[in-house]
Amino acid sequence: MIVTSSYCPVCGIAILYKFPLFVLFDHFNVPKTAGFPDHPYRGHETITYILKGKLAHEDFTGVQKALLPGDLQFMRYEEEYIQ
Repeated sequence: MIVTSSYCPVCGIAILYKFPLFVLFDHFNVPKTAGFPDHPYRGHETITYILKGKLAHEDFTGVQKALLPGDLQFMRYEEEYIQ
């Protein structure tokens, strides 16, 4: 299953548990002051690629990283995490 979206703030978490495998392409802009609240991750992978601007990311262990244009971030969640 391939899902495309122009904006998906939390990517419809409920849909993650209905399908064994799918690909979600999500392209969006966020204001400089925006952020994502803590949310669950389990059994999936995320790839973030920055086209322009920058993204400050902090994972559940407290590791912080600034992503710049051309940077790619890959994360795999095999067990359940709240991030």
